Amino acid sequence: MAKKAGWILGLGLCLVTASAGAADAQRFSGTWEYAGGEEEAKTRRAAVDKATASMNRMMRGKARSRLGNQAVPEHTMKLSVEGKEVVLVRGEKSVSLVLGGEPVRVSEKGRNGLLSIRREKDALILVSEGDQGQRTTTFRLSESGEELTLHVRMTGRRLSAPLVFEAPYRRLGA
Repeated sequence: MAKKAGWILGLGLCLVTASAGAADAQRFSGTWEYAGGEEEAKTRRAAVDKATASMNRMMRGKARSRLGNQAVPEHTMKLSVEGKEVVLVRGEKSVSLVLGGEPVRVSEKGRNGLLSIRREKDALILVSEGDQGQRTTTFRLSESGEELTLHVRMTGRRLSAPLVFEAPYRRLGA
């Protein structure tokens, strides 16, 4: 009897933990506005320079321009988390993913890639993998839930070093 009660108690704890995890993930839902300024822009430019330092001059200019464009944060973005479904809207682009699910095939400007999202402790981790490399974006909420920081790490075969930067956002509305 004690064994059965222990098993039922353990199952109950697992269910409570799972529903608490889903509720915590819902805290990421909202409309977010970029809150960075010139200091963050300088840091991103320095990170692009570091990532392209070992390239020859001709490739470096093109790579800096391309990476620089990819490193510019969207002015606003929307995140919606309902259970295991995560919808991310950036500019005119929208994608729906399953939290912890299989990667989704995406295509943009003639390039294909795989996009997935998972939960790790108090963060959402968005991973984009393509022919040229990988971009990992870690979404972290402040304790108050009013600020969101995106920690971005981009790697590629031709890069001297990973391109790493942060983008701060603040929640719009209530």
